[in-house]
Amino acid sequence: MATNDEKMIEEEKQEESAIQTEELASGVEVAEGNDDIDKLPNGDEIENGENDDGKKKKTIMKVPADAPWKDRMWEVFTTFWPLGFVAFGGPQAHVAILRDHLVVQRDWLDEEQFTELFAIGQGLPGPTSTQLVISTALARAGPLGGIMAFMLWNFPGLIILTVCGVLLDTFVADPENPPFWLIGLGPAAISLVFKAFYGFAIKLDALGVCLALFSCLTAILLDNNENISSSSSQWVFPSCLIIGAIITFIDSKRKNPWSDYGSPGKGWDSESDETMKRIGIPMWVGALIIVVWAAVMGVTTALTRRGTVNNVYLDHVPYWEHHLWRWTAYLGAVYKGVPGGLIAFIGLFGPGVILIFGIVPFWARLRHNQNFKALLKGLNSTAIGFVGAACVILWESAIRTSADAMVFSFAITLAVYFGVMAPPVVLAGGVLGAIFSEEALNLGQQPYCVAAGYAPL
Repeated sequence: MATNDEKMIEEEKQEESAIQTEELASGVEVAEGNDDIDKLPNGDEIENGENDDGKKKKTIMKVPADAPWKDRMWEVFTTFWPLGFVAFGGPQAHVAILRDHLVVQRDWLDEEQFTELFAIGQGLPGPTSTQLVISTALARAGPLGGIMAFMLWNFPGLIILTVCGVLLDTFVADPENPPFWLIGLGPAAISLVFKAFYGFAIKLDALGVCLALFSCLTAILLDNNENISSSSSQWVFPSCLIIGAIITFIDSKRKNPWSDYGSPGKGWDSESDETMKRIGIPMWVGALIIVVWAAVMGVTTALTRRGTVNNVYLDHVPYWEHHLWRWTAYLGAVYKGVPGGLIAFIGLFGPGVILIFGIVPFWARLRHNQNFKALLKGLNSTAIGFVGAACVILWESAIRTSADAMVFSFAITLAVYFGVMAPPVVLAGGVLGAIFSEEALNLGQQPYCVAAGYAPL
C-alpha cells in the first residue's frame, strides 16, 4: 500500500508531465533546471537576460565551442548565409552587424576577443569586415569554416555587382539618380556605424579614449584634404595604429600604468589551447603563410615600381579605401565583363584573405601574453577612433536633406533603444525614405545644412 509521501511524489511527477506537454504543444520548451532559457522547436536555444543598462535581451545559444566540428560548420553556414544578402552598408556598418550576431546574439566570443580581431583587421592590408568574418569563423570552425564564411559573406555581392556591371545600361538609365526606394538605405545603414562606435567607445578607459580621439581627429583631418598628398596619407593610418600600440606597451611597463593590462602570465592557457585546436592551423604554418605572402607581395611591388609589370593591383592592396573592395567586381565587370569582375575581385581580396589565415594562429596563442595584450589594447583603441571618424565622414556624405536626417534618427532609435537587428533597421529606413521621397509624399527634401553648403542629391 502506497504511503502519503509516495502519493505526493507521484502527483508531482504527473503535474510536471502535464506542464511539459503544454510547453511542447505551445512550441517552447523550458530547459531543465534553468528558467532563463527557452528552446525553440528548431532546436535553437534563447537565453532570456538583461543588458548592462537593464533592458531585456535574448541571446541565441547555438552549439557550444567544444561541439563536434560538423555542428560548428553548420552554425557558421546558418550564421553567414543570410548576412551575405542583408548586410547593407560599408565595413564599419558590417562591424556593427557582426558584433550583434556573433557577440550579442550567439556568444561566439566575448567583447574583448571581438575587438582584438577587429583591431588586427584594421592593422592589416585588406578589407577589414571580410577579415573579421574570416577570423571569427576560423576561430569557430577551423580553416574550412573561415573559407565558407568568406564565400557566404562575399559571393552574393560579387554576383549581384558583376551582373549590374555587365547589364548597367539595361537597368539604369541615369546612374547618378538612384531609384527612390534606395534613398533611405544610406542614412539607415550609417546609423549602425554609430551604434557600433557607441558600443566600442563606452568600454574604453581614459588612455583608450585619448588614443581613439587621436586617431579619430587624424582621420577626419585627412578626409579630402588636398594639402596632404596621397603618397603621404597612405601611411598615416597604419602609423596611427603603431603609435597607439607603442604607447600602451610603454604604459604597461610603468609602475602605475594608466590602463589595466591584467596580471602577467605565461602567454597561453587552456583557453588558448582549445582555440588553437578549433583553428586547426599550427603556428609554423601561419608563419609560412606570412613569409610566402610577404615574398609574393615584395616581388610584385618591385616589378611594378620598376615598370616590368604594369597594372598589378596586388601592389596597391594596402592603400585602397575599404568601401571599394566589393565594388571592384562591378568595376571589373563594366570594363571586361564577367572575367574582369572575377579577376578584380580575386586580385584585391586574395592577399588580405590569405594573410589573415596566417595571423589568427598567433593571436590565439599570444593573446593572453601581457606584452601582446598591451599592444592589442593600443591597436584596438586606435581602431575604434577610426570608427568614430567614419561616423563623421559618412554623416556628411549620406545626410543631405531633412528627410535623410529623419530616417537616420528613426533607424538609430530602432537599433540602439529597441535593439532591432540590422536587416529590419535598414529595410525600415528604406521604406521611410521612399515614403518621404519626391515620388511619394515629397517631405523633407530641403537641404539639411545650408550653412555647410550641403545640397540635396
